[in-house]
Parts: sequence; structure tokens; C-alpha cells
Amino acid sequence: MALTDWLTNWIGYVAATCTTISFLPQAIKTLRERDTRSLSLGMYVIFTFGVVMWSIYGYARGDWVIVVGNINVGGTGKTPLVIWLAGRLAALGLPVAVVSRGYGRRGHRDVVQLLAGSSADEVGDEPLVIARRAQCPVYVGSDRVRAAQAAIAGGAAVVIADDGLQHLRLARDAEVALADTQRGFGNGALLPAGPLRELPARLDTVSALVWSVESFGPEAGERREQQQWPGLRMLLAGSELRAVGASGRSGELASLAGQPVHAVAGIGNPRRFFASLRAAGLGGQGHRFSILAELRRLRSSRRAIITSSCSGVRARTTTQLTESIT
Repeated sequence: MALTDWLTNWIGYVAATCTTISFLPQAIKTLRERDTRSLSLGMYVIFTFGVVMWSIYGYARGDWVIVVGNINVGGTGKTPLVIWLAGRLAALGLPVAVVSRGYGRRGHRDVVQLLAGSSADEVGDEPLVIARRAQCPVYVGSDRVRAAQAAIAGGAAVVIADDGLQHLRLARDAEVALADTQRGFGNGALLPAGPLRELPARLDTVSALVWSVESFGPEAGERREQQQWPGLRMLLAGSELRAVGASGRSGELASLAGQPVHAVAGIGNPRRFFASLRAAGLGGQGHRFSILAELRRLRSSRRAIITSSCSGVRARTTTQLTESIT
């Protein structure tokens, strides 16, 4: 191991150790008070201590590593932002690659590069959407360090880590955190007492904070959290329909305005997806599902079935909805 590699590993170990030590006084205080956050803070300390142990074994560094993540559990719009960011960087002539855990895929141990014939079962649905929309190399693996190393070896000058904010073993040059104005930070407590992976104070250390908003207008208002942690604003609005099947038919979302549809979503925040369809003038029934067999049941309906991009790529490989619209 080169001296520079040893020094980088050592810095990562020291940083993770300091993180653990910094949380110990607060953890001890809350455990003594036995308030509702004591269990979740205790779990956080255990998790951070685990990071210290793992940091000994790897701390990858590329030319530029940008981490996109959140402190909430659930969806805040990371995948669309990763796609947008990859596209903007590629437009500047930079070789870009994305690394992701590949949640829900089979074979979690190996690092896999997405290929033209990759399926959601092999690589996960979100990485598949990123690869198709961003048109850049995507690597999946539970060990983001190894995935980033594979991306750098493949020629990437900029590596974007999708949902890697808490993956502290991965060195980073910039951190972009997302938050949702619909849900905010809930009761402000860590798991399992609340909806947070990390305390909101973590946002003081990121390079940029992006709020996913429902409108850019003044009617949207501002949450108390937005005033305390101001940031950029991002509006997610879809206008195009694309067939799940091989035909690849496409059309305008507005063409279904006024018609009842089945809206099906298995994403982290389906309410925002359903709200966007209602805003586009579509009516009908929304379904949140965990098993895509729900689509087979709805197939007998004469209504159009609309789902999100991530759910759509899973539906393509799991069901026979060859001409359903997404």
C-alpha cells in the first residue's frame, strides 16, 4: 500500500472516530433522560461505531466524488436529481458515472455494471432508470467504495453516489442533501422513534441542500424547517407518458386529462406522484403497492394504468403489461 493510500485510510478512520466521540455525550444524556429518542440515538451511536470499524478496510477516492442523499427515510427526489446532475456534468464534457446500492436486486455482494440487457431483478429499478435517462455508466453494489473504484477504473472523472450520504467510508468532495416540503423532518427524531436517518443538524455540513417543492409560487409557503435550513428548490413535474412494453409508445400526460385512471406507485413518497397526476387534471384511484402482482389485478380494468418510471421498469420485467402506459 502506497503512503498516500495509507494516509487517506488513516484520515478516514480518524474522521469516523471523531464522529462517534462527538455523539457520545448527547447519547448518554438522552439515555439517562429516557426520552422518546433514546433508543434511536443509541442505535445511531452503534451504527457510527460500526462505520469506524469498517473505515479501516476501505476509503475510496476518485477525481471528484459527489454524494446525493437525504437524512429522511423514504423518497425525496434523489433519482431525478442524480439524472439531472449527471446530464449537466456530461454536457460539460466530463466523464461521469453513477454508483448505487441497487436496492431490491439479487446478489448483493458483487459490484455490477449495468449493461443494455440488465433487468431490475439484477441491478434494481432506480439504477436502471438512471442508466436509461442519464445515458452514463452506472455501477451497483452494497459496498459503494468498491463500486466507486470500479467506476474510476472504467474512466470516470466524476462519480455521483446515489443515496450515499450515510456511507461514510466513501470519500467525497461534495455532498448534496435533499428534503421534501410535504413531510419535512417529522418529529425530528431518529429511527425508530422518528423518520430520520440523521439529525437535522447534519444539514449544516453539506455542500448544498435542495428542497423538493410542490410549486415555485408564493402559494407554496415555507415550512419552519426551510427557514432554519434554507436551500435550493426543485420541482418534479412529469408531462410525458411512455409505454412499459417493448413498443416504446409515448404520448402527452395531458391527453388523459379528465379521464379516470389507475395510478400505481411503489416509490418512497407516492403521495407526491398522485398529487402531480391530480394537478394535471387526471382523476381516479391511487394504489400504493409492495407486490407488483397488484398490476395484474388492475389489468382487467378499462382504465389506463399510470405508474412511476422506477415502478415501470420493475413492471416490465415482472408482469405482462406490455401495452400499459407509464
